[in-house]
Parts: sequence; C-alpha cells; structure tokens
Amino acid sequence: MVNQPKLETERGSAVVAFALAGAFVVVATLLLSGLAQRASSRSRAQAAADAAALAGVVDGRNGAAALAAANDAVLVRFEDRGNEVTVEVVNDDGAAASASAERRLAAFDRG
Repeated sequence: MVNQPKLETERGSAVVAFALAGAFVVVATLLLSGLAQRASSRSRAQAAADAAALAGVVDGRNGAAALAAANDAVLVRFEDRGNEVTVEVVNDDGAAASASAERRLAAFDRG
C-alpha cells in the first residue's frame, strides 16, 4: 500500500477554503457599503434640516421649504413658536431628520 503525498489529497480543500473566504469578503463588502450609504443619506437629511431651520427663522415656512428642496429634501413639518423654529425633512432616499433654530436679536454697538 502506497500512501499518496499529502499535498495531492488536500489540493481540493484549499480551493474550497479560498472560495469561502472570497464569498465572505464579498458579503462583508456589500454590508459595509449599505451601512455607509445609509449613514451618508442620514447625514444629508440632517444637513437639509439644519439649513431649513435656519432659513425658517429668517424667511418662515416658504424659506424653509425652499432650502429643503435645494438640498433634495421635502419639508414635512414646520413649527414656528415665536423665537424658535422646528422643522422636519425627508430626503430623496427616505431618510428623515429634524432641527431647530432660535431667533436672536443682536444688540449692535453704535459707539
């Protein structure tokens, strides 16, 4: 009885191991890519909400809606409580965000 060299009997197992490792890398890359895309969408929605809130303090609902639209979002809620404006927007990816801004009257020194 002649024993075959170990290298020849395990050649197929190396191919399987590399195939499994490759599949793992592909799946991990797809998952991380999806997470990064969601984080980016949420960040863009927050930027649109921040801009809309600041515009709402100065120009009211119309200004907030215009700035939300300029940032690829839709103004879905606008509340003006005197010195504070709160907005909520939803961007084109469906991510929602809200922000508030406060009116402050600056005292100018005419000195």
